[in-house]
Amino acid sequence: ISGVRPIYRRTASSGEIKSSAGGSSSNNNNASALFTNFQLGPRMWPEATGGMLMADVSGFTKFMAALSKSFNSRKGQMMMDNAAAGSSSMGYKGSSGSHRTRHHDPSEQMSLILNNYFGAMVQTVEKHGGDVIKFAGDALICYWPIANSSADSNRKLSRGGIAHYCVDERDMRDRMAQCALELVRDLNEYDTGHPNPDDGSPITLSLHIACMVMKIKGLHIGGLNGRLEFLLAGPGFGKLGILLDTAKNGEISIGKDMWDAFQTESQQSQLNNGSTSTSTSTNKVYSNISNTLANSEAKAIWNEENNEIAGYRIIEAHALLRRRQQQQQQQ
Repeated sequence: ISGVRPIYRRTASSGEIKSSAGGSSSNNNNASALFTNFQLGPRMWPEATGGMLMADVSGFTKFMAALSKSFNSRKGQMMMDNAAAGSSSMGYKGSSGSHRTRHHDPSEQMSLILNNYFGAMVQTVEKHGGDVIKFAGDALICYWPIANSSADSNRKLSRGGIAHYCVDERDMRDRMAQCALELVRDLNEYDTGHPNPDDGSPITLSLHIACMVMKIKGLHIGGLNGRLEFLLAGPGFGKLGILLDTAKNGEISIGKDMWDAFQTESQQSQLNNGSTSTSTSTNKVYSNISNTLANSEAKAIWNEENNEIAGYRIIEAHALLRRRQQQQQQQ
């Protein structure tokens, strides 16, 4: 998101770092103005309310073990075949006649799956106006900012026709929740296309997600050789970790404030002659997200440290969008 994570470059004449966003702004909430032409060292952009989503993928360890076992089995078979044929080659002959083992290299097959899987995740996040902050192992950390300047209202629409900004906190909640539901719908129990070498069953990747609204600060640290690391910090990250650890595969855990807001919006929509949620979003994709979540089966998540409810775990979240689509078709 421009204005939040500007790209930096080192000038040839001085050793300083400048933002590619350039220019200046009187708006203190515009992060690009804060980071234009500064000396090396940590800098922060002002605290703001935003949406945080963490998506954790499981199954890669099992997948890699299966690929390695399959590769070793093929490799052993090729060695025996070559020995019987009187050849010392470790590979097999492709269509060009050259000997290759690269096609079965588990690390390359894993790279292909990673690119396809995380690529689909990034596209979904960006489609709904989110910003991918970083990859943390098998997890994805994303941020939904709220528009804080008039320039945001002029942003171009994404490929899906959805504006790349959130007009207010409600719009941000709707976008983040819709994104989470689409992620677990499309990428939970993801078929890798590789069978288990032991029993032939398909090897799948699973996904669980946590999201909540919180106060966030951004920090750029480092500066050595012009390299900076962007971090997000806030008191809510501990609670976000609890939500993520509690969610099971195919489930979404959302913060209590976010859950309460969806409940209130759903009740208001029912009072308005049973009409759907009057979301502030300009796209009908988010028009009924509060009703979808408020009417779902959920279990409370208890925070023992603070002795309070941290959030709610949405049971069978991966099936909610399909059920909503079926209900709309029946109506």
